[in-house]
Amino acid sequence: MLMLITAAACAHVPAQTSAAALRAQLDEDWKYWMTEHPEVATYVGYPGQNARWPDYTQPAIDARAAYVKKSVEHLAAIDRAQLSADDQINYDLYTDLLDTAVKGLAFGNNAIPIRGVTSGNLLMPINQLEGIQQDIPHIFAQMPAATREDYDNI
Repeated sequence: MLMLITAAACAHVPAQTSAAALRAQLDEDWKYWMTEHPEVATYVGYPGQNARWPDYTQPAIDARAAYVKKSVEHLAAIDRAQLSADDQINYDLYTDLLDTAVKGLAFGNNAIPIRGVTSGNLLMPINQLEGIQQDIPHIFAQMPAATREDYDNI
């Protein structure tokens, strides 16, 4: 309940605070998704995740689905009208990513608000574009290979 009160309070704050709230959410969500999907982190060059693979146990899948739904609520609590034109574009784009991710949950898609070639369906983990036969070699090819630690990670 406290979180809802705090979120509602954010809707009536000055532009600078709305912008700060948007930036904070984008930063927090980015860190969360890079930790939850270390293979994506490796692909985009996010540090510290190269020695990990994603957790596909049911509790982890459910937690990610709950997180993306909460992100929608938190973003909606930010007053878009108080944002600069550039931040409004970021707000709109992120809203679309989150909404698409939430809608995809009904079809078994991974709960991740990052668009790729395919949506990463949990009910069909192997297809012609993705799956263990494609993903693992692709990630290995993307991994840094400059230090001993890099090779240990590989």
